[in-house]
Amino acid sequence: ASMPGRPGSIVFDPEGSISAIRHEYGHYLDDQALGFPGQRFYYEYPQFRVATERSQYLEEIRAARQLGDSTAR
Repeated sequence: ASMPGRPGSIVFDPEGSISAIRHEYGHYLDDQALGFPGQRFYYEYPQFRVATERSQYLEEIRAARQLGDSTAR
């Protein structure tokens, strides 16, 4: 369980894509910028969760465009 002020854990599926790893790492960076507020924060302020998801999905789309991968978008 994540505790406020400390990073949580990221567990990856061995079959996961580089895009998935980058997406989750982006969440880590977003969480770090907020001081690792803990999961309760995201439940109490869902607008932050929505904003970080949106940001990471837009990054995935941007990367797919750079690679010319229209199916990934």
